[in-house]
Amino acid sequence: MKELQSAVDELLRLRDTWIPETTRLTTELLLTDPVFAFPPGYDFTSLVREVVKSTEEKPEKMLERINHILELSTKAFNTSNLTPHQKAQILLLKGKALNAITAFTQDSSDVKSTLERALQLDPELSDACCEMGEFEWMTVGPEAALNSLKKALKIDSQNPNVLWRLSMLLRQLPKDCPSLREFLSNSSEFPDLIYQSDDVDAAVATSLRLAHAAVRAAKASLGRAWECLGNALFTASLGDSSGGCMISRALAAFTQAAKYPDVVSQPHFHFNRAGALNYVDNFYEALSSWLRAALLDPAWPAPRIAAMRCLKALQKMHTTICTPLQSTDKITRKRVMALISTLSAPKSKNRYLGPYQTLRECSFDELSAGSNQGVVCCGGVVASLPSDSELPLNLLIVDAKGIFIVLRIFQISKVSTLPTLF
Repeated sequence: MKELQSAVDELLRLRDTWIPETTRLTTELLLTDPVFAFPPGYDFTSLVREVVKSTEEKPEKMLERINHILELSTKAFNTSNLTPHQKAQILLLKGKALNAITAFTQDSSDVKSTLERALQLDPELSDACCEMGEFEWMTVGPEAALNSLKKALKIDSQNPNVLWRLSMLLRQLPKDCPSLREFLSNSSEFPDLIYQSDDVDAAVATSLRLAHAAVRAAKASLGRAWECLGNALFTASLGDSSGGCMISRALAAFTQAAKYPDVVSQPHFHFNRAGALNYVDNFYEALSSWLRAALLDPAWPAPRIAAMRCLKALQKMHTTICTPLQSTDKITRKRVMALISTLSAPKSKNRYLGPYQTLRECSFDELSAGSNQGVVCCGGVVASLPSDSELPLNLLIVDAKGIFIVLRIFQISKVSTLPTLF
């Protein structure tokens, strides 16, 4: 049994850390600032080719290891005097191994039959239900996995692997999904986990509770639980009105997740982290994370598209701010001069600052990097600017001194008319 357990653990580890284990794109390189990891003149072409080649070789190498694991499982299962629970554990390990290669095989029926046999021998085997949910998710879709994961949660509500998977599942199901509505309506089954309220998105709130529970319950392999918590917090932050509390916690969770090689080796981790970093205007780190995601999976276009969109938006912002006023078109010059005149009027402070008159007023060029507490600025909207994602509204504003700055506003689903003054 120990030999089988070790072989399956090694297979799963290799599945999750394949690229860093088999190419120059090591975990250490992925954790290094790209400026130092990839100095000027670095041969990205050969690195990408190496990653692509290794990715193509992965199915064959994984399948080679399966035969040895199947031999070990048969040998262990035929051992005399085994209890039903021990037999179920052997079948669970076999099912995990077969599930690890589901993406590389056309016939995955052995996975389901193996896990079903395990559950027949031990119906209270939470890990087997969890693995069945993972299989159904991969082969059918997220909704198909809900019943298995729900059953696993009933058996063991402290199973971290069940908790983080269920958290992720709830964020992927559409709000009108009947299975989701049924799950959320049965709060009596899991009163500490299912959130019941009309004032927030119950699926997001429940997902967040499950993610927190996964981190608390995990005694080992915390990486995926921390990653899930980061994603859940980031999702919740999109509807957060607490001044950025959720997004700060999301970034902290991603930092914890980055301590684990199996997480750092996944392109989707870097992609999601980049989204959160971009949300707080940390463009350098966001671009770095998109680069890592693109290198880990060169065939995936999303990281490259996101990075290019961000760069184009930043370039547009920079060009707009740095363009001398006299070089702009007549309409823009006229609008800017009118705004400056209005903002410079003697009574403008009383008129526009309202309850913020007690704060120290300053111009845009007097702002310092980071937080500027106790300070208020007054500016007028010149124009809207291209956005780097679907989330923010980017506005070009000007103050009384004629200083331009870009204002990014989040959590606006639709703006029909631009406000004149901020």
